Amino acid sequence: MVLIALAVIVSIIVVASYLLRSLAQSDGLREQSVLAATFDLAQDKAMRVDRMLFEQDDAAFALAELGEGATVAERWLPSASRTTPTIRAVLVVDADGRVADFASRSLGPIEEDEDFRRLLVARFRPRFEHSSGGSAVLRHLHQTEGERSYLLSYRQASPPQDKQILVAWHDLGRVVKEVFPKAYGDPTQGSHRLDVLDEQGRIIFGPPLRSSRFTVSVRFATTIYGWRLQLAPAVDAELTSDFDRKRTFDMILVLGACFMIVAGVVTSGIAADRALRASALKSSFVANVSHELKTPLALVRMFSEMLFDGRVSSPEKTREYLGIIHTESRRLEGLLDRLLDFARLERDAKAFTFVVADPSDAIAEGAEAHRSQVLSTGISLDVKIMGPLRPVRHDEAALALAVSNLVDNAFRYGRTASAIGVDVHNEDDAVVITISDDGQGIPQADRMRVFEQFVRGSTSSGRGTGLGLAIVMHVVRGHRATIVLDEGPQKGARFRIRLPAVI
Repeated sequence: MVLIALAVIVSIIVVASYLLRSLAQSDGLREQSVLAATFDLAQDKAMRVDRMLFEQDDAAFALAELGEGATVAERWLPSASRTTPTIRAVLVVDADGRVADFASRSLGPIEEDEDFRRLLVARFRPRFEHSSGGSAVLRHLHQTEGERSYLLSYRQASPPQDKQILVAWHDLGRVVKEVFPKAYGDPTQGSHRLDVLDEQGRIIFGPPLRSSRFTVSVRFATTIYGWRLQLAPAVDAELTSDFDRKRTFDMILVLGACFMIVAGVVTSGIAADRALRASALKSSFVANVSHELKTPLALVRMFSEMLFDGRVSSPEKTREYLGIIHTESRRLEGLLDRLLDFARLERDAKAFTFVVADPSDAIAEGAEAHRSQVLSTGISLDVKIMGPLRPVRHDEAALALAVSNLVDNAFRYGRTASAIGVDVHNEDDAVVITISDDGQGIPQADRMRVFEQFVRGSTSSGRGTGLGLAIVMHVVRGHRATIVLDEGPQKGARFRIRLPAVI
């Protein structure tokens, strides 16, 4: 049994671990799928801005290269505000790093343009990447100088001016105010929320986002690569709560299932143990009843045969043998009555016929049923009924049977008892019946099971059916009463039945 229990426990641990790991992996896959979808969407939104800036770069550089003999300002500025709204200036830098041509849309001080031209030559131009094989590849430089952020687009000019570099200076303030709203709309609406952070992590577009497991951050891959776009589902809090609730529910479900399995195994073990004990008790009961029946039957048969065959030597012997036959017959009758009473009460708990009356007569009948038998052994029987008693709802025959069984139990198992007492009195809203003896008492270990059917105490001697106190318990429960077993004032056993009074 122990090995089976250990095997079950190990199996449950293994199954629970597997289920929890599987559920964790399932939750992880769900989270990863949400994160992957959010990440893909964030990259698509970042590329949307890149594409819009690419289109402006291509338009500006195409205009800058159109025709000969005209300046960049003449070719680009007329349509600049419409085709390239975020480009502030277009420059042509020659092979020596000098600005060969310059056109600006700036309405501010000329000093700003001059400062930018100096930065371009001194700081930005050395950082430009050169295309190999003479191809005109569009590139970008996103650089911070001082506290200002610059975005430059550049590529080599097409032949025959392939030694020159075309440069476009983007106004990042216009990118934030014009390109972002056009690309993303209202960042507080829709299925996702977004914001854009600059190099220092400051929010330059959109509302602040609460950091969570579903918030992703991507950089603008080509153009403003120093900035980051953050994206989170609009129902981020609900998603997080949903995942947490599901994880908690899954864990409770698995642990509950494991608990139910353990409880089922334990319950099955207890039921099997009880069934084995009940089987053993029934076997013992059958043996005891067989012995109880066989002994008086054997005596009745032996002495009746002696009387029938005329093998009795005197009238005194005849009277003695007839007395033995009479006693054993009554013993058989009592045993059969007890078996029949138990079968009737166990078969039908509603077999009682209740009346509301003073229970004195029923109690006295049960207490006096064994008086002659008790007195014949030198044990006194003291019955005190402090009447009149309160009316109680009771079955007179069943109540008398319960009291009779308790008196018989005290007589048969008290062994060393010299007195048996039956005390009945009113107490608060009940009638209390106390049956006590001054015998050896009932051990504490046996008191919990003495009311079970077929169970006899460990100190019991002789034969018995183990049904007397079980019948008492049937009667007590049928009357919605209570019974308590404890040690009496004379160290014997004391049974107290409390019958609720009808008020």
